[in-house]
Amino acid sequence: MQEYDTARKSCGELSCAFYAVASGNSLKRNGLYSRGELFVTRTTGEDGHISYTFTDKQGQVVLERVMNGSAMNDTY
Repeated sequence: MQEYDTARKSCGELSCAFYAVASGNSLKRNGLYSRGELFVTRTTGEDGHISYTFTDKQGQVVLERVMNGSAMNDTY
């Protein structure tokens, strides 16, 4: 089953951090994407596990989030 929404600038399952490359090639968190900047597809698998796919307006996947109970396993 799939549901659609937009990312939200708050904590929780529908938030998505924005990262940039800082000096020394390290990653720096620059806050959260604002509501409406990303599209979110929520998928519930046959086993009941929930995953989220965050996509920008160009259709590029920014984040894949798989829920493990209340823990968020993110792949940017």
